[in-house]
Amino acid sequence: MLIFAVYIYSMKKEPIKNEITRKEALSRMGKYAALTAIGTFAILQPLKAQETSLPPGGTGDDTFPIDTP
Repeated sequence: MLIFAVYIYSMKKEPIKNEITRKEALSRMGKYAALTAIGTFAILQPLKAQETSLPPGGTGDDTFPIDTP
């Protein structure tokens, strides 16, 4: 990473500013947290996960039911 930063520095001939304010850092963290929460909820989708789960005590293979006398 340092080599890449030095390369960019030599291209632009101006110093690279890597410092941000505390306010900007908190703002960025909040955006990442919100994005992560939305992404997690969209991926997991609790209602659809419940619909596709197996019934209690079931094997999930109902194509050939076993007849017990």
